[in-house]
Amino acid sequence: MRWMPMLLLLMPCSVLADSLEVPRQLLERFDPKALPALQQVAKAEPTNVEALRLLGIAQLREGQFEEAVDNLERAVELEPRNAALYHLLGQAYGSNINNVGMLSKLGYAGKIRGAFEKATELDPAFIDARDGLMQFYLMAPGMAGGSVEKARVQAAAIAELSEVRGHMARARLLGNDEKPDEAVAAFRDAVQADPQYAPAWLSLGVALHETDKVDEALDLFEAMQRELPDAGQGWYQFGRIALLSDRRLDQAEFAMRHYLTLPPADGQPPTKYAHLRLGQILSKLGKADAARAEIQQALALDAEFEDAKKALASL
Repeated sequence: MRWMPMLLLLMPCSVLADSLEVPRQLLERFDPKALPALQQVAKAEPTNVEALRLLGIAQLREGQFEEAVDNLERAVELEPRNAALYHLLGQAYGSNINNVGMLSKLGYAGKIRGAFEKATELDPAFIDARDGLMQFYLMAPGMAGGSVEKARVQAAAIAELSEVRGHMARARLLGNDEKPDEAVAAFRDAVQADPQYAPAWLSLGVALHETDKVDEALDLFEAMQRELPDAGQGWYQFGRIALLSDRRLDQAEFAMRHYLTLPPADGQPPTKYAHLRLGQILSKLGKADAARAEIQQALALDAEFEDAKKALASL
């Protein structure tokens, strides 16, 4: 009997550890059951910072931006020295700004900047936080705290920390300066600096497409498929650009079907978009029944998917 108090003291720790095991696995698999599972844990354990963090990620994925902000604000209150939490909160604020009234947007922009600034203050080597702050300075109007000069300061700090990320930051500055060809060259430097860094390939391919270098963009994403076969963007973006330009549609069908076999990942287009794009590709190839089936699959994933509704109606 004398061991009972010690066992009772140990139980909450083991329960706390075990309570997130299954929800975390569901979240890693992009399983929709992750959200309710994490909500249950966060409700039962309101001071569990990791549960709040994971719940915020799940809510951001589902477009529940206001709810994500609420939970991530609670997380940083509980753990105010965690740079990664402030970075995630900054992303949540940025995602939620369109839900804020016009009169409140300027103040809300300050929250975005403040979260990224706090993350970089807590961890000066945190490149993603510096990148978020740089992009804020480039996108926000001056009255909301935007500043090209401050963006340049962040870009220089990023370049000190990482060659590839430095090239990426320089490319964004050049794009902001309306120098698209120089921005493309900087993105090429990023790919050469680290051919395993998928965002560099993605940014270069998108920049090529936006500067009307369609065939170069398609060649680039085809090369990305060979270099990084597990990176979904190489397959998805090839299919998307081929569809928009009416080129290499047979290859586009293969690419989009392959994309649908890859596991979901953050930063990649949701599955519903791949089914829609595949349906549109099949329609252009004259495969009406197969096209209809893919678009219906997109609607099965999201019954309110307006683009899919319009595509289905046009068949």
